[in-house]
Amino acid sequence: MVEGQLWSEEELLVLVAIFSSNDFSIGDDARLENHRMAEAFDRTPAAVDWQWRNIDAALRRDPDRNVGAKLKEAVADFESDLRTGRLAAIEICRRNGWTELIQMIGIGSKRLASSEESNSSPLVVSVEDVPVAAMNAEWAEVEQLTNSSAIYREATLTERFRARLLGVGREVTRYRITFAGLPPLYTDLADATSHVLYEAKGSSDRMSVRLALGQVLDYGRCLKSMELAVLLPNDPVPDLVCLLFDHGVGCVVEQHDGGFRDLTALNRCP
Repeated sequence: MVEGQLWSEEELLVLVAIFSSNDFSIGDDARLENHRMAEAFDRTPAAVDWQWRNIDAALRRDPDRNVGAKLKEAVADFESDLRTGRLAAIEICRRNGWTELIQMIGIGSKRLASSEESNSSPLVVSVEDVPVAAMNAEWAEVEQLTNSSAIYREATLTERFRARLLGVGREVTRYRITFAGLPPLYTDLADATSHVLYEAKGSSDRMSVRLALGQVLDYGRCLKSMELAVLLPNDPVPDLVCLLFDHGVGCVVEQHDGGFRDLTALNRCP
């Protein structure tokens, strides 16, 4: 291990991506996950632990901890578009042979909450719209990775539907939802013209639909003016359409001709 070696931009991006998908505790130098990261980066567990705490401080905008400019930039870039950041981190891991870290990156945002803090009215600090980033042309190569194929399918489906919304004159955005003391969450697409929030998934299987339903309902608590829908690549089984409808959530699916339609009676597709 090289002592005192500066962290590269690639290492920092991967570390931030892992941080975003896991509990803070895995960064402790006594944890197995910490040692896996240390081994991959050829660093000491203590070095990973220290940088882990720097990431936490950067996300919390903690003025009392001196965080380097390079790390601040990595955190800001990742926060601006989680999907693109995770895809980039997965590709970096593949290219550098850090394959054991890919499964730690995941596809969801970290949710830290104690039983005392959990309730039906979350403490929301802010909700703001942010630009929808264009899809990366190199995702075709990333799709070959087993752990990233679902992310790729979701990302490209989202971009096709985004083009559909723009094509019919809708204003398209996404939202960053910030809770007190926690990393922000990012929604997928939102039709700001018709006030519809969409949560996309790259598969229409039962687990994917259930996950999408939970996510969009969670976001909906913070965006009370928005109607809700999930975006899927093809028709799920009928009982899942009923499940979504029963919760007031549309089921927008892509058609063979490239169009989209809502399988429920909620008409959440333009």
